[in-house]
Amino acid sequence: MAWKGRTDIGCSENPGVFDTGNGALRYHEINEDHPLVERVRVEYYARGRGQDSTMYSPLVGRHEAQSYPTVAAAEAAARESG
Repeated sequence: MAWKGRTDIGCSENPGVFDTGNGALRYHEINEDHPLVERVRVEYYARGRGQDSTMYSPLVGRHEAQSYPTVAAAEAAARESG
């Protein structure tokens, strides 16, 4: 299953997408194969800004505010939280 934009957050024209206000868009995406994890991609549209990045965050438990570099690490944190 592919990653797709979350429909429960963001604006109706572009669900799951936020303009950070500093030259980047933040995409919040989910995947049915990884129901405990959200992928967050940051893509810069302003010249001279930082590099694009992708991080993964648990959707449940006490680690929700933390980001991890891999899906496996985020899933492990979500499972640990119960």
